[in-house]
Amino acid sequence: MSRVAARLCQERAAAEGLGSKRNAVKYLNQDYEALKQRCLQAGTLFKDEEFPACPSALGYRDLGPYSFKTQGIIWKRPTILIYSPSNVQYHGPKCIGDPRSSRLNGSYEALTGGSTMEGFEDFTGGISESYELRRAPSNLYQIIQKALRAGSLLGCSIDITNTAEIEAITSLKLVKGHAYSVTGAEEVYYRGRPEKLVRLRNPWGEVEWTGAWSDNAPEWNYVDPKQRQALDKQVDDGEFWMAFSDFQRQFTRLEICSLTPDTLTSNEVNKWDLTLFNGQWRRGSTAGGCQNYQATYWTNPQFKIRLDEPDDDHEGSLNEPCCTILVGLMQKNRRRQKKMGEALLSIGYSLYRLENNTDIHANRAFFARNQPAARSDPYVNLREVSSRMKLPRGEYLIVPSTFEPYKNGEFCLRVFSEKQAKTQMIGDVVAAKPYEPHVDNKDIDDEFKNLFQKLSGEAIYKKVDSDYSGTIDAHEMRNALREAGFTLSNEVQHSIVTRYACSKLTIDFDGFVACMIRLETLFKVFHLLNKDKSGVIQLSLAEPIACSSCAQCSQELEVRSSEADDELLGTSGMGTAPRTDRGFSKHSGTMRLGSVFQEEEQGWKTIGK
Repeated sequence: MSRVAARLCQERAAAEGLGSKRNAVKYLNQDYEALKQRCLQAGTLFKDEEFPACPSALGYRDLGPYSFKTQGIIWKRPTILIYSPSNVQYHGPKCIGDPRSSRLNGSYEALTGGSTMEGFEDFTGGISESYELRRAPSNLYQIIQKALRAGSLLGCSIDITNTAEIEAITSLKLVKGHAYSVTGAEEVYYRGRPEKLVRLRNPWGEVEWTGAWSDNAPEWNYVDPKQRQALDKQVDDGEFWMAFSDFQRQFTRLEICSLTPDTLTSNEVNKWDLTLFNGQWRRGSTAGGCQNYQATYWTNPQFKIRLDEPDDDHEGSLNEPCCTILVGLMQKNRRRQKKMGEALLSIGYSLYRLENNTDIHANRAFFARNQPAARSDPYVNLREVSSRMKLPRGEYLIVPSTFEPYKNGEFCLRVFSEKQAKTQMIGDVVAAKPYEPHVDNKDIDDEFKNLFQKLSGEAIYKKVDSDYSGTIDAHEMRNALREAGFTLSNEVQHSIVTRYACSKLTIDFDGFVACMIRLETLFKVFHLLNKDKSGVIQLSLAEPIACSSCAQCSQELEVRSSEADDELLGTSGMGTAPRTDRGFSKHSGTMRLGSVFQEEEQGWKTIGK
């Protein structure tokens, strides 16, 4: 119950704005202004009690307390404050890492295996994309220009093959293994033809490119003086121009970090429209794996996006109005869990064109008939995978997944669009239309039999149990309950699998029937209390306590009546017969209600959204 209550509080706080730029979450409940004021009043330097300077802060294995790499470590405070450290060349050994990032991830060792893209995202909150310049798309120059107009951060570098090449300077004065900033992209007329140029900056403030279009290159003599002056060409300031063709040949990689709209304060930049979803992959319910696993792929979380307004330069590959979107899938908390043996999962996503406007979770048949309209790069074990794509106007289904099924994890899906897009999470609708036959007194025996068969769900169970094993796979429970008239959200599916599936992620006939009866009672009670049809109910403190106190009595009655039930009903041929007194006993409604309140809290929360 405490887990459900905590999640409910978090969701309500997020809905009220907690976690936004104006109302940031206090990490470890620490307030910067309060800590600063306390240090000023005491006349002491800040000492972080939540992340102390001790061996555990370094790591857990390679940098653990007993590792030879950490022997003789001396904790020191910096004695010189540098206003702009990016302009200072550092000749000593590399520092261990940024204490802010290590604090968020639990230790310095948790940062190993990071990338420039992660650094971009951690310090800006943006979404990054990477391009290998040897295999760059044909419209890369237009992408760079758009990114600069949107206020994005751009960096490029030259890969190295060994440690000896770190910060080695080439004959044309480019530094290997060194991060450059891309600060401009302009076209000039050179000898009667357009020439694409890019402007780069060396953070050292010196050591500049000496090839074509460098500061003193002869190519500038053939450019219109007004245009040359507009490009603000200065000598020995660390910033220089070079031809885009040379840029692609000399550099290896380009990384772009697009910033969120709330980060950009200038009205002169073209801001992205952002949509963010948080989701989970859970074994047995929503961890379906990639398209190679057709039996489970359809159970992955699904999100719908509708693109109506094309880009300003809307020509696409098919010469029809197209919309640019940037999709990023990030797995959450994996670095923090490294010390517990958790590694980064291989993740990816696919987009499917939707022809019919539907809000229902797509089934296996849909994916058998349709191929992806776009997808991320091959599945890779990075913290985030992202890609930019141009799509014709219409509705699309985004399916994020891990490479292998049955992998637990949390993720964040972000969609950046040039124009406003309508988005929706598929599968968050909760509704029930269970079968309720009309019973005529003249045919009570036959109708009672039909009612019993419907409540037991025998026909539905046999239909889903394709291998006649007497059990159904947990991921098929969604289809079985849909056949019975229940449309449930992903969170309710998580709760059902947790409650009724065994360690092999299968559900037997008893569990299936118990789940159906419990769900039907839950919906009936909820609709009874939801008198104003608002979809939200309020309970006093006494009501759930009183109901939960009946649960233990209900379980005792069920145990005592089990032998009598078996004698009365026999076996169904698919395991132990369902105890139908739960559905017909005059006492069972009250007892089941207590059980519902106690064991299906997650269902209450979801239905009451």
